[in-house]
Amino acid sequence: MPEKKIIALGSGMVAKPCVDYLLRDKKNVLTIACRTLSSTQNIAAGRSSAKAVALDVASPELDHHVAEHDLVISLVPFVHHAAIVQSAIKGNTNVVTTSYDSPAPEVSDNPLRFKFSWSPRGALLSQQISATFLQDGKVIEISNKDFMNKAVLYHVLDGYSFLAYPNRDSVPFRSKAWLNEGLKWSHIQQQLTGAASATEVDLLAKVDEVCSFRSPEERSKILAGLKWMGLFSDEVAAARDSPVATLRSTGQDMQLPGHTSALELFGEPGGYSAMAKSVGLTCGIAIQLLLDDEPASNKPGVIAPYSREICDPIRVRAEAEGIKLVEHTL
Repeated sequence: MPEKKIIALGSGMVAKPCVDYLLRDKKNVLTIACRTLSSTQNIAAGRSSAKAVALDVASPELDHHVAEHDLVISLVPFVHHAAIVQSAIKGNTNVVTTSYDSPAPEVSDNPLRFKFSWSPRGALLSQQISATFLQDGKVIEISNKDFMNKAVLYHVLDGYSFLAYPNRDSVPFRSKAWLNEGLKWSHIQQQLTGAASATEVDLLAKVDEVCSFRSPEERSKILAGLKWMGLFSDEVAAARDSPVATLRSTGQDMQLPGHTSALELFGEPGGYSAMAKSVGLTCGIAIQLLLDDEPASNKPGVIAPYSREICDPIRVRAEAEGIKLVEHTL
């Protein structure tokens, strides 16, 4: 089988686990390049299928090096990605890249609660962006000046303190079929009744407005029945011909208040950091799938992991490396 020539640009923490994974396949031959030759030599040392070179990605030499390889991995700061992609287009070379930043709880001993030894510039810039997202069916826009004012405390696992904030423009993800969340029962009632919102308080207020009860006891009994059927809940309703047809005698009632997926991954003493492992190995896995002609990955143009066809093969291999999400139903 012909060898696959790969050049990795960058020798930071993510590079080593990525290189280690790719070198498991005997047909892969790697060139590790960055401005500091000694850094690349540390990664390539003792590996017959890897060599180290000194290369400034901002130099004219980039085109020559990229064209000599079947695939280029961009593990340098994101400001260089565009130039690397342009070089790869000239050389008809595939490109795989990733972006990354990471907090570390035990080292977040500064006022901003960040582990700045990872990516200080990336961490700070991520707090100075605008954001757009959907909330209760409405498009919410937050300017970069107000961005962190909208951050909220978010519980993931006991023992951690996280702030949640929007991730740039999330609206386009609404069109992804595998992210369609469906219409919740509470929102159906809001649309049918014209309530001010889909909260239980507003829904009950609308019921009181449009309905007449003979006694407080009758009101309590009827509202208790509506709640029991889940009509005010956040459960997603199954699509039927009409709202009435959605409740069927053969159906099984279920209430699902919430569902989370959490990843708790620790660094290895003397080995990979947690972020290096989760990013580097995952990057290596995606590259190997591309080199192995995985159908979902071998398409022209820019491909992002937004479909199950791309994500599932990566997830299966990542779980085999110990990178696995823990599912919780709340």
